[in-house]
Amino acid sequence: MQKPVRLTELIKNPGCSCKISKGILRQVFQGLPETDDPRVLVGASHGDDAGVIDLGGPGDSILTIDVFTPAVDDPYLFGQIAAANALSDIYAMGGTAQAALCFIGFPVDVLPVEAMREILRGGIDKMKEAGVPVIGGHSINDAEPKCGFAVLGTCPKGQYVRNAGAKPGDLIVLTKPLGTGIIARGRQMGKASDEAVATIARSMAELNRTAGEGMLRHGVHAATDVTGFSLMGHMAEIVKNSGVEAEIVFGDLPLFPDARDLAFAGALSGAVKRNRASVDEALLDLGDLGDAEQGILFSPETSGGILAFLPPDRAEGYVRELKERGIAAARVIGRVTKTVAGGRIRVVRSVV
Repeated sequence: MQKPVRLTELIKNPGCSCKISKGILRQVFQGLPETDDPRVLVGASHGDDAGVIDLGGPGDSILTIDVFTPAVDDPYLFGQIAAANALSDIYAMGGTAQAALCFIGFPVDVLPVEAMREILRGGIDKMKEAGVPVIGGHSINDAEPKCGFAVLGTCPKGQYVRNAGAKPGDLIVLTKPLGTGIIARGRQMGKASDEAVATIARSMAELNRTAGEGMLRHGVHAATDVTGFSLMGHMAEIVKNSGVEAEIVFGDLPLFPDARDLAFAGALSGAVKRNRASVDEALLDLGDLGDAEQGILFSPETSGGILAFLPPDRAEGYVRELKERGIAAARVIGRVTKTVAGGRIRVVRSVV
């Protein structure tokens, strides 16, 4: 390429902030036919990270697809992030990724085709790192660049992990820092530093394979990956499906450097309000958190970490193992306090 390409200059909402809100999706799904195929174990109506189907083999098959706009300017890195993000849905359900198809939307009349090649190369290289062959795909001429993957995974019969099943006493672990959406938005506003952008880029490109495999060894009860619907949006699904109250300690949340300052400086996308509106107020007790702090909780994440609910005697061992394997940000961010019909999330500043 003869001149640098800045992918984020061509998009409105970077990364997973381009996703349609859960509130709108609920309206759209109303009245749509539901599958009655007995082979489907986890379908679209479950709202989980991926679908699960029994195809008659020795294990269950896990299928997912994820596509989004770039949160970084570098095409190769964008492809890597798109691949890592799609794989996370398989890892969050305790699966092993087996094969992938690629999707790319690209403005062929605006950007050099070399940039499209670099996006694809980045995604293929990241899939190769994960041991996953990319066996085909689809492309369209699109005004906004976007990339994603459909991934097939497998797990032993009946051993997939759901975004349900959390139990009173569980400790809640988050494996990556929060703030990718805030820093990406700050970049568009000219407020985020190059160092901050480089830091989130490295994190977004990191696979969640180690975190997904580790949670299985430590008896995980429920899990999901934290992406476009925000920490609160994804946690709301787990507490609602499990019928429990989760207490989150705001001061224990891992944040990327500069994310807090940028949130207070107004680097919050419109997706923050959409994510907040998509979570039933009856589920929330945010204490005395201010608007910027709440913005951190509801900000969309791109290729975020695994959110895992584990037995209290296993969670610290899980965190210790992750840190020993280079996942330094992993930490306990809260606990499940009790059974509550319909679920609840209580956020406190710190533990007294």
